[in-house]
Amino acid sequence: VYFTITGVPGGDPIDLTAPPAKGSTDPATNKMVISYSDAYNQYPSLPWTATFVGSDNGDSILDPGEMAQINVDLSGVNDGAGAAAEKLLAYHLFTLEVKPNNGPTLTIERTVPGQVSKLTNLR
Repeated sequence: VYFTITGVPGGDPIDLTAPPAKGSTDPATNKMVISYSDAYNQYPSLPWTATFVGSDNGDSILDPGEMAQINVDLSGVNDGAGAAAEKLLAYHLFTLEVKPNNGPTLTIERTVPGQVSKLTNLR
């Protein structure tokens, strides 16, 4: 899943330093946490990457006026599901929470549509 965030004029910069590699025990590198939940599963921290869109100053800080595309890896969500009804499939409601190192949490709640193609807009 991917979405775009932007720095707000007058707002604090957001550190988009990538989370540690899977299996790493160094929590200091994870400045922003993205969690997943649904009626059956909860993952407090998912892997994600950020790619700046348009102009940026070359660092990993999202400054006011900059935009970044956040790609969240949901591939492990179905691994922890027991029954088929617990998997992230058609008509499944899920929530992502984007928790920056400072500022408010962004909550994204979406339902997987009945038919999913390679590129599906989850409006």
